[in-house]
Amino acid sequence: MINDKEFNYSSVSVDDFADAVAEVLHRKSYKEIVTFKEIVAYAIEEKRKNPTIVSFVISVKKNYEPQNENDKFIIIQGFLDSKNKPISIDGKDSESRILHTRTIDKKFVEVLDGAGTKIIKL
Repeated sequence: MINDKEFNYSSVSVDDFADAVAEVLHRKSYKEIVTFKEIVAYAIEEKRKNPTIVSFVISVKKNYEPQNENDKFIIIQGFLDSKNKPISIDGKDSESRILHTRTIDKKFVEVLDGAGTKIIKL
């Protein structure tokens, strides 16, 4: 049996360790490439769950503090109603997702047409 007085507790708490593991797993979810086809497919899937979704806003920004090679761009995809207002999950937070990627495909680049943000009707 370990005596508490003899055992040297680490300065890293269980919560800190769990947070670090979660962060590593999150970074592994960063993608090498995000295609416009998968962005649209996700929007259609979400529209099936929530018919008030009429369009989505897509924003692609350069990540100035990348965590790995698949973290050069941050993509934010949010869903909009018929008045181009964000669809809210709980009255506070909008229904959206964030992706990290190394690059986007040619079709995605064409759709953006030099803009960082676009609204796409479904």
